[in-house]
Formats: sequence, C-alpha cells, structure tokens
Amino acid sequence: MGVEMLNTTPFRMLWIVCVGNVSFASCWMGLIGREVARLFDSCPVPMGTWYFWPIYGTFMTVACAMGYMSFKRPACDIFIAGITQFPTTFYCLGALLVGVRNNRLRKSGRVLGNGNLTDVINDSQKSHPMDNVILRYRIMYCVGFIGNAPLLPMYSMLVQYSGMSLAGINTLLHAWLMVMWRMQGISLLHSCCVVGNWEKSKLLGGKKD
Repeated sequence: MGVEMLNTTPFRMLWIVCVGNVSFASCWMGLIGREVARLFDSCPVPMGTWYFWPIYGTFMTVACAMGYMSFKRPACDIFIAGITQFPTTFYCLGALLVGVRNNRLRKSGRVLGNGNLTDVINDSQKSHPMDNVILRYRIMYCVGFIGNAPLLPMYSMLVQYSGMSLAGINTLLHAWLMVMWRMQGISLLHSCCVVGNWEKSKLLGGKKD
C-alpha cells in the first residue's frame, strides 16, 4: 500500500472504524467501572448517571471521525485515541481499590451504618462479593488496566531510538495490548462469576428462610 492510499475514502472509512472503536471503548470501560463501584460498594467513588459514559464515548468517537485525533500515521493514531481512556482507566482502578479498602474496613467493624454500634457489628458479619474476589485476579485487574498507560510514550521512544522497523514496533506494542486486554477480560470474568454466585447464594438463602 502506497502513501497515496492514506488519502482515499476506503482507507479513511477503515481508519474511522479502527480508531473509532478505540475511542468508543472509553464508554464500555466507564460502564464497567460504574458496575464495579456499585457491586463492590466503592463509596465514595461516584457512580453518576449511566448515560454519561455513552455520551463521553460518542463525543470522542465523533472527534476521531472528524480528524481531530489524526497525525497522518495510522498506527500512531491508535495510541493517540487511547488517551481518551485515561479517565475511565483510573475510574475502574479506583472503583476496585476503594471497594477492597471498604471491604476490609467493613470486616473490621469500622464502617458505620447509621452511626449505631449494632449496625457496625451486623455490617461486619454480612457476606460481601469482594470476599470472594481472589487476590491474583485483583492484581491482574489492576495490571491489565494500568498496563497500557506506557504505550504512547513507548511508541515515540521506540521509533526514535530503538532502530526497530515500524512493523516491528507495531507488532510489539499490539502484542502488549493483547496481553493487557486479556488480563482485563480474565479478571472481569472472574468478578462476574463471583457476583453471580454471590447473588445466587443470597437468593437460595432467602428461599430457605
């Protein structure tokens, strides 16, 4: 493919689909963070309205389609578009980490319900889905989300100083992306299974009562 292909309509449409999906991924990440905050009781991490994240993702995708994220280098544009995931990445991380902290406080009886000692004791004795999220999956979740942060500076550094071909650099960084996304997926699948089993046990427990 020659350089002249970069200015054709078919290439532009494919570019919008590819880079636009990266831009809109911030919507899904924000919704994931919101569910993590809700299910794992990550107060004081705000949940906000659910439609904020689709609006945010759509805005970023439109900006991408209009060319505001294009530097005439398709591979570079992917990593530029990845910057839009900055707030959602830390939102997801904060939701889990604060949920872990709150669960530890709850189990130690230091989370006050309505300021009543009975509420503290009862709350510390309740089961919570965070109890069953295994540590290695928490670590995998955090590494998977934060692990893509170095890619943008790495891209420019590798281009300037590594002596690698662009094809080699793109292969390396996209392989990195694949590993991080895989870690995100595995840890989120584990969390979904934990919540599903926890809700099922609550339902069965309620029927027995």
